[in-house]
Amino acid sequence: MKKLLLAFAFLPMLSFAQDANESPRKGIFDSSVIKESNDPAVFLDGQRVDKSVLSKMNPDDIKYITVIKTDKNQYPNGKIEIILKKQKES
Repeated sequence: MKKLLLAFAFLPMLSFAQDANESPRKGIFDSSVIKESNDPAVFLDGQRVDKSVLSKMNPDDIKYITVIKTDKNQYPNGKIEIILKKQKES
């Protein structure tokens, strides 16, 4: 049973049909295989920002949030638009 478990542990690292120009580990460790995350695009007052900005925001500063899921060509994972309240200048 232990031998069978070891065989299954190393099986993904083996390549049975290799291309001469291709690394045998391609697809396991190759960075080109890593796709973009499934996170939506986040916009703050019309400017695209990183999603980490959301955790630093004060909810009281938000005027409204719009979630858009229809523009699949440009934003396949959706789009979040956040509009902030304008601060009154003294």
